[in-house]
Amino acid sequence: MSTITRIPIVQNGILVICALAIVLPVMGCGYSGPMVRDAVVVPGNGVLVSTVVDGKSHVVKYIDGKVEQARGLGVLHEKTISIIRPLDGNTIALVTEDDGIYVYFGDTGDYMHMPVKKGFLASESIRDVYYTKYDDSRVLYVVYAAAVGAGFTECRTTDGFRTVKCKTFTKMNSELKSDFVHQVEKDTRDNLWVRYAAHRLSGVSRISNDGRWDHFTKYNSEVGDNSVSLLKTEKHGEGLEGDYVWFVSKAGISSLQYVQEENEDGKVTYREKWKLYGEKQTVVNKLVRAIGVQSWFTDAITDVSDIVITSNSVVFIGQQALFRFDGNDINRFIPEDAGGLDDIRIHKVIRRGDHFVVLMAAHHDPAKTIRSVMIFKSPDRTWHRLKYWDFAKTYPDKMSFLPVGKGKDIVIMMYKNTNPVFAELNYEKITLVPVEVNLNPIVENDR
Repeated sequence: MSTITRIPIVQNGILVICALAIVLPVMGCGYSGPMVRDAVVVPGNGVLVSTVVDGKSHVVKYIDGKVEQARGLGVLHEKTISIIRPLDGNTIALVTEDDGIYVYFGDTGDYMHMPVKKGFLASESIRDVYYTKYDDSRVLYVVYAAAVGAGFTECRTTDGFRTVKCKTFTKMNSELKSDFVHQVEKDTRDNLWVRYAAHRLSGVSRISNDGRWDHFTKYNSEVGDNSVSLLKTEKHGEGLEGDYVWFVSKAGISSLQYVQEENEDGKVTYREKWKLYGEKQTVVNKLVRAIGVQSWFTDAITDVSDIVITSNSVVFIGQQALFRFDGNDINRFIPEDAGGLDDIRIHKVIRRGDHFVVLMAAHHDPAKTIRSVMIFKSPDRTWHRLKYWDFAKTYPDKMSFLPVGKGKDIVIMMYKNTNPVFAELNYEKITLVPVEVNLNPIVENDR
């Protein structure tokens, strides 16, 4: 169990958490200004932004165009925050690079520390965290960096993370097929899915809510290939009619559907229905016919980098197009900037209601510098180019889009050789207006 320490927490603002050493190797020569690392919206508590500046950790808040010192968060002083994730309400998980995870409670200003030690976390090299709720508890799942091979840790609480009990699952103490775990997700049936590092060729595992383990590979399911690169579960009220789990592998996209059935006694049961939309598919179905050429479709579907679940469809993110599937038909939407002389490909897609923000980068650029941003308006099926070059006269290395109101985002553009740029995006007008934010005076005053 862990104890609680009371600290003040920011109310109704944007927190900016700063630290520097990790970004220095990729900076341009002589640049020592602030660098943004991560950002996330905290419902009812603004936007939390992790940056690096001047070798030390600082916490400031940005409210209504002003930057203020957020004093009192001394526990984070000089700690490098690598990942920020909202959990529930105003509860936030802040992952440090060498001191485990800090869980903050915005309603009370308390925090709880989950250190790297026996009974808590297995390694300081944390890849990501996943949060889910069950009927009687809340759970934080922690997965570790690929080089570590530490399995995954389940931290369970029944009192909102005021106290927590952690257990690490490995091949030695469980039925895990590999200690190299990359992703865990809960489906609508309260089953936990485990995706392994693709190079381990271990397929996927499912831990049912009654504790039973099942393992799926290309030999006993339609996963298609043992190297699974992506797993996505639908939530209640989202996606296609029925409960689906989606998988991406070298063989294409696969789905597992829980089909609800009722027997003669009126008892409801669920039958598992697998389907592969890829190389093993022997029947030319509607997905293939919508594209027109089976081989072209197969190439596109094996290049899927992400899956976005909407209220009534599933959108597959390919390298040069978005594919929206409603369960019967598929529509392909190609950004105007796809291809071309620089071989521009889709790097990342962010959904905002009926809008899709498509970030594009040169295919052979290892840094994935953002060369173009296109916004797809789904209702009228139109593409709009977002203009951002003039802000710094160069392409950003990374962009964060943070919803702060209806039809409005704060966009943070990050560069190697200049200060980050803050701007406000209006989705109705597709305009990006710069917002003046100067972090340096706040940092200097805190020394």
